[in-house]
Amino acid sequence: MSPSVEVRTEVRIEDLPLTWLRDNCPCPRCRDPRNGQKLFQITELPTDLALDAVRPTADGVEVEWAPDGHRSAYSARWLTAHRPETGDDSADRRGENGKTLWSAADLNGRLPEAGWAEYLGDPAVKARMLESVLGLGFAVLRDVPCREGQVLEVAETFGYVRETNYGRLFDVRVEPDPNNLAFTGARITPHTDNPYRDPVPTLQLLHCLSNAAIGGDSDWSTGSRPPHCCVPRTRRRSAY
Repeated sequence: MSPSVEVRTEVRIEDLPLTWLRDNCPCPRCRDPRNGQKLFQITELPTDLALDAVRPTADGVEVEWAPDGHRSAYSARWLTAHRPETGDDSADRRGENGKTLWSAADLNGRLPEAGWAEYLGDPAVKARMLESVLGLGFAVLRDVPCREGQVLEVAETFGYVRETNYGRLFDVRVEPDPNNLAFTGARITPHTDNPYRDPVPTLQLLHCLSNAAIGGDSDWSTGSRPPHCCVPRTRRRSAY
């Protein structure tokens, strides 16, 4: 069933991609009310997602979804501002020749990795790591000194460290009253950080100094492949 309600904008619900619309549900079950961060993955949505009912509200529309009966409310202003573009301007205009699409099988047994000492001392090793970042999107540095602020020294071998509202360094830690999912023990699945920034982050580095929890596995995934194509997990603590 695909009912159509024309909100008091030029947007028609039936013209929007259903998966995109449900993925952007703003309800507290789907997004943390304190910070708006998502609490689920798009892959967890029903494969047979459909509109069951669409009802106008005071400032927009409420959608009831099939087959699970979930309800989402969207304001007309939000729908107008965020609806996906369908023209050529929405395409990725970056060059494709330098990208290498990969799956876990492609990198099995040959992760792009090097020790910190050889990375600093051997220009060929450093060049190989930089080429991996450019082509594959990541590289792994082992045996980086475990001290606070060390990740900034690593970052400076790539280029200038851009400061944000968090400062030059974002310290990920568990807090009793968190305002960010990064400050909780909750599962954090593969995602893109800070896509709303202008300019967006070009490179991020993670360095685990201590882990008091059980687990701490790390996954890598290329954004150009489905999210199930991940590199096998590793329990080693190192700079990424």
